Amino acid sequence: MALSAAMLAVLAAVSALMAGYHANEAMLEQMKATDDWAFYQAKGIKANLLQTKMELLTALKAEGAGDRRRSSPGTKKSKRRSRRRPPRGAREPGAHGAHEMLAKASRLSRSRSR
Repeated sequence: MALSAAMLAVLAAVSALMAGYHANEAMLEQMKATDDWAFYQAKGIKANLLQTKMELLTALKAEGAGDRRRSSPGTKKSKRRSRRRPPRGAREPGAHGAHEMLAKASRLSRSRSR
C-alpha cells in the first residue's frame, strides 16, 4: 500500500513538472508571436509614414513649381496626374508582409496542434 502511494506521488510530481514546463513554453511562444506581430505592425506604420512624407514632398514640390507655371495652360492636367491612384495590380509598400505573417502564423498553429 505504501509503495503504491509513493509511486502515485512520484507520477503526480512528474506530471506537475511537465505541466509547468508546457505552460512556460506556451507563454514564451505567445510572447514571440506578439513580438512578431508588433514588428509587422511597425513595418506597416513606417511604410505608411514614408508614403505620406513622399506624397507631401511631391505636393509641396508641385505647389512650388505651380507658382512658377501659373500662366502655363497644362497646370490642371499635371495636378490630375498626381492624384491618380496606382494601378490595381500594383502592390503597396509592405503589402507582402501580410502574406508572410499569415504563412508564419499558420505554420506556428500547425506545430502547436501536434
